Amino acid sequence: MATHQLSIVLAMFFLQLFLSSQSHSSVFTMVNKCRYTVWPGVLSGAGTTQISPTGFILRRGESTSVLVPTSWSGRLWCQTLCTEDSSGKFSCLTGDCGSSTLECSSSGAIPPATLAEFTLNGAGEVDFYDVSLVDGYNLPMMVSPNGGTGGNRTLAFIGGAITILAAMRQLWHLF
Repeated sequence: MATHQLSIVLAMFFLQLFLSSQSHSSVFTMVNKCRYTVWPGVLSGAGTTQISPTGFILRRGESTSVLVPTSWSGRLWCQTLCTEDSSGKFSCLTGDCGSSTLECSSSGAIPPATLAEFTLNGAGEVDFYDVSLVDGYNLPMMVSPNGGTGGNRTLAFIGGAITILAAMRQLWHLF
């Protein structure tokens, strides 16, 4: 079992959150720890300013950071097994956002797609986040807060990790 857990940890999309005390905004740093290329997508919630970029490529081992406004809600996911045809139409086997381009427009991921969902500066000026399998599962994902104040950030991180590890164990038995 330890071998499976180690490979799960090494083969996941990792999202690290850095909270800046200067402007009270956040920086989302996305790290591709998968053995393959992923194409993250970003969709802001209703009434929330869209952040940029809304889609990009992360090759194995690469990372990128995105500045997120003080009050923001939305979701992040990864598209996998993506191609571009001779006419320039971009599509992905999992998590496709339906825009036909690298950047996602107004729609979210087409299932299956593992989601990281966020509400920053929500009720009581508290930040909320989770890793969700409500739209299916296409890769392991972990969210790790770094910095900021208040709350038990470690507990929330462990909860997300346990959810993903439990899903991985269930999927492991299918193969």
